[in-house]
Amino acid sequence: MRKTRKKPADARMAILEVAQTYLIEGGPDAVKVQKIARDLGITDAAIHYHFKNRQNLLEALLKHAGRQLKQSLTQSMEARSVSDIARQLDEVYRQQGLANLAMWLSFAGSQDEGRGMFNDLIQQCHRDKKPLQETQFCIAMLNLICAAEPLMGKAFLRSVGLSGDDKTRQQFRCWMTEKLEPLLD
Repeated sequence: MRKTRKKPADARMAILEVAQTYLIEGGPDAVKVQKIARDLGITDAAIHYHFKNRQNLLEALLKHAGRQLKQSLTQSMEARSVSDIARQLDEVYRQQGLANLAMWLSFAGSQDEGRGMFNDLIQQCHRDKKPLQETQFCIAMLNLICAAEPLMGKAFLRSVGLSGDDKTRQQFRCWMTEKLEPLLD
């Protein structure tokens, strides 16, 4: 039986989707070229052809997840609440492992220039009565909190005498969104 060759963009997407599954299951250390190749029925060399090395694969995975987040946040352009935005950020950072991947890549020396991934969201949330920078600061703060919480949330809560259990973490997220909501209204 002869295999049909995928278009390069389709092959890259298939590799990223399998890599994302491993990221969700076990974090950045679980994203292994050999496992991805085995799952897709291709060689390690095929993955290296598309991404050169594991580091580039992980960086592409972070960008891929970022594009998905941007699309999710801007799909519906009607006004949304801070808690809706926080819920979506939490899903990506915590449940999909993006916080761990971003931190892992940062420690490995990766430098992302940042290209305004949240600009559409900022425009959606911005009210003309307030300076644009205030909206940018609010979205940046929300993003920072949601990205750091899966990494250090338990320890930070315990450092101020609170429990680091899931209920307290959820209460903190609700409290934080309540405090930020008026800043975006």
